[in-house]
Amino acid sequence: ADDFGSRASLAWAMPGPLEPPAVTVRRSSTSHSRSGLAAVRRMGASLLLLAAAASAAVADAPGDDAVYLPPQRPNRAAWRLYVYDVPWRALNISASAQARYQQMTTQDPPPAHDEGGLYHSVVSELPRLMPRWEPSAGELAAAAAGTGTAAVRGSSDKHFGEDVLFLLPLSPYHLCKAAEHPGTDWGTTWAAPKGSIPASIQQSTISAERDGLRTVGITCATYERAIDWLAVQPPYRLAPERHVFVHVLSHALRQAFRYDLRVHGGARSTYSRMGAGIVVTAEDRRYDWFEARECGHFVPAPYYSPPFFLLDHTRTSLASLKQTIVVESGPRGTACHRYDNRATPVSWACYGAEMRYSRFIRMAAVTAISDLAAKAHERTEARPTVRSKESYDHLEKILRGKAAMYASSKFCLILSGDSAITTRIFSAVQGLCIPVFVFDRDFLPFGDLVPWKNISLRVHGEEIINFERHGASSPNPLLALLRLEREQPELLLAMQASLERARWHLTWHKDGYGVSVPGAAQRPSAGAALVHHLVNAGATRQALLRATGGDARSGLRCTDERLRRVSLSDVWRAEMLLRPWPRMQKSGGGKAAPKRGRLSKLRMPRRLVRRRV
Repeated sequence: ADDFGSRASLAWAMPGPLEPPAVTVRRSSTSHSRSGLAAVRRMGASLLLLAAAASAAVADAPGDDAVYLPPQRPNRAAWRLYVYDVPWRALNISASAQARYQQMTTQDPPPAHDEGGLYHSVVSELPRLMPRWEPSAGELAAAAAGTGTAAVRGSSDKHFGEDVLFLLPLSPYHLCKAAEHPGTDWGTTWAAPKGSIPASIQQSTISAERDGLRTVGITCATYERAIDWLAVQPPYRLAPERHVFVHVLSHALRQAFRYDLRVHGGARSTYSRMGAGIVVTAEDRRYDWFEARECGHFVPAPYYSPPFFLLDHTRTSLASLKQTIVVESGPRGTACHRYDNRATPVSWACYGAEMRYSRFIRMAAVTAISDLAAKAHERTEARPTVRSKESYDHLEKILRGKAAMYASSKFCLILSGDSAITTRIFSAVQGLCIPVFVFDRDFLPFGDLVPWKNISLRVHGEEIINFERHGASSPNPLLALLRLEREQPELLLAMQASLERARWHLTWHKDGYGVSVPGAAQRPSAGAALVHHLVNAGATRQALLRATGGDARSGLRCTDERLRRVSLSDVWRAEMLLRPWPRMQKSGGGKAAPKRGRLSKLRMPRRLVRRRV
């Protein structure tokens, strides 16, 4: 980082061995973290609100009787997939609705269907890529009699569905659209063109916390009937923890399951039954997302990005195609749509100033990009995404324009939107545009296969803010991109080569069908990467069930070894979340700060402001 001048402006790491994380299973315990409580006492009366966060952290902290679970290294060749036959009669839909659903899921997703494409790809790719498992007549009879779980209680003997994942191959969006909204737009102006299920994030989160999603639906009545049918099937009753579902509101499903465990002792509501399994999603928005991911409760996967974003440079060199140094194309108006505060689990709260103040960082980024163009005499481009009915009516045309923009640029500045994960990340990667993230890369999917630190860069948002406010006294952090291009061209070429290999793990395609890049049929796919991570999650859930004697409550409270000091980190996190929004302030000495740019009058939190010497 020192070679680039700015303090840790760009982070880049060489590839290393990827070891599965060690997991700890937490049983019920009354032990407390003395260091966490002492930290709260030192904060004084002004931060009394942190007590709730500290208490929650202490309650979730690993106890002295924690059970250590070694890293799981599953035999991937042994894992199989059990695919249910779709119960069309139980769904009570017409033959025409069934035909519409099958037609929608056999065709390629529309180019703008980033969320709908994710649903479509998961339910179609898993049966195609994983070998099938068919239980014998004796196994089915034992499962129906309820004896298939006898071996799982602390025994190492094989039991029903050992090393098996289970899938009901129904896409919630396409089923609801075909059965209940066939001839009309389903949802708001932005939801309909993108294949998004029109569910309120805020209302579903509140309902999950209060009643286990009994009063708010996040799919439709037809899909709910399918889940209710699944819940009474013997395979689900014996192995609910290895059933795979797909939904973007994984945090609400997980919380609904937690509610039912606490109140009823097991999954009772429709959506709680989904939360008991492994949920494939783009991003989990709850504060315990890291813990849940390491424990196999959800698997993050990339949004669908159409194949025309894939850059074909077999006939032309990248150097001749990449004539722009950096581009940025995110929306200007954003708000925090995450729940990262443990003390207030149903209120919007984003961890990290770069997501909390994304609106102001976007404003400052425009100034930094313009300054880079003026000093480097190179081409830059900042094309904001406009959220309006007119833009969504011509969404495919806008996407093709973005594809051309990414294909011509060396770097793509990726700022957080309403949350961390956006389709722009995967579209930029497909266009071989090196992502420059202005938020933590921990949220990104497929970490086992995609070396994100080798194919992307990291810029700190406070440095962009400081440049906007102070000008010459704070260097433009984006100038490091120019130094990388001119002073270390071999490093730039190495990153582009790594990006070329990694982008296939983030691209949904079926053996290269519909992809214009030569040799795509022999390349990996996002579906194969999803299978890899689902097997990891299934092996972890299976091992947790054995380690806890089949206790679902203990299985929920597992954590990665890196989170042993969760109490202290949560106190600091709560402190950052309670800081006020920017206001007017003066610089040291009572003199007004110099007015430069649009953020000169904004007061940022002290951690974001680097005082002038």
